[in-house]
Amino acid sequence: MKNREIKALPRAAYRIAFKLLLRSYAQYQPIYLGGKLINHSKRPCLDRWQLIKPELDHYQPRNLLDLGSAEGFYTQQAAAENNLLAIGVEVDERRLRVATEVALADKEAKSGWLKGPVTLDFVDQLPSWDLVLCLSLFHHLWAEHGEEYSKKLLSQLRSKIKLALIFEMGQSNEQGYDWSTKLPLMGDDPHHWIEQLLVETGYHSIRKIGLVDAYQSQIKRAIFVAEP
Repeated sequence: MKNREIKALPRAAYRIAFKLLLRSYAQYQPIYLGGKLINHSKRPCLDRWQLIKPELDHYQPRNLLDLGSAEGFYTQQAAAENNLLAIGVEVDERRLRVATEVALADKEAKSGWLKGPVTLDFVDQLPSWDLVLCLSLFHHLWAEHGEEYSKKLLSQLRSKIKLALIFEMGQSNEQGYDWSTKLPLMGDDPHHWIEQLLVETGYHSIRKIGLVDAYQSQIKRAIFVAEP
């Protein structure tokens, strides 16, 4: 066997392992390698990105933290399109491995990942970030830890943000999920309820920048931008 063929073996084996990994679970976000979509995710994500991108252009952050980054779609998009340092935080090891492969395929983007749950201790240890994304995560934290803990975490996160938080969460009217039964009833206007949550935890200059479909649902969620 030629030397160059031997060198190619580890990479070929890794590609096979990556394909097997993708087949082992349902991806939450789309995955692009070399500009090509290689999976069929449960959530398209482009609708959210089209709302987020103008905010990055407006605030021009030098760095970004993506909490609950899943397969790293937003982390990688921000790093690649806005030339900033972007770090994702994810607890699921499979999603982290996929995100890492995407980052390795892009030799220009400055992106990386941290493994771990988003907790009060974790937030307390964070350095400051220009901009933080918190998308489709906070309702899970609320369901797991309850109201007091979740509000304290959101307030504590504010002290780590220099420019803005981009925030979206599940709503109590999204029936059929265990987490939705553990949220407070948000009334006829869940978007107003979420806006008041941000006010209560110390954020200001809060703007609703758009509506997107909830997860596998026609119910509309709001995406907010809030300043610390």
